[in-house]
Amino acid sequence: MRKQSIIFGATARRALQRVRVSVLLIPLLLTACAMHETATFDSAAWKSQRGAKPLDNRRGSMVPALAKAITDGMTRDEVIMVLGDPDASNTATGVDIYELGVSDAGIDEEYYEIRYQDGRVASRRWARR
Repeated sequence: MRKQSIIFGATARRALQRVRVSVLLIPLLLTACAMHETATFDSAAWKSQRGAKPLDNRRGSMVPALAKAITDGMTRDEVIMVLGDPDASNTATGVDIYELGVSDAGIDEEYYEIRYQDGRVASRRWARR
């Protein structure tokens, strides 16, 4: 009987230790993920990443701020003033693509797609390939 309580005690101590470590690590990991995103958009920094290799491209951190920088109804010329020339463009479908590189938490390449209708932003989205 004494041996069982010693084993249970050691097991309970290990479980408590894991809980303590988890309580400390979860906020740290969430903070680390949030540090890579920026709430502001920097047009010059975005444009400087054109042609960067996927692992070196840092545009992805600015995607959350794009919602304020690029809005529905903007003309393509206005978008290009803010983002620079797209990395790829398909005039037949009215789509411009801006490469975002590889995310810090993944292996897939990401991109930002802007779809135009009648020369104005109709939709925009972030995606992976």
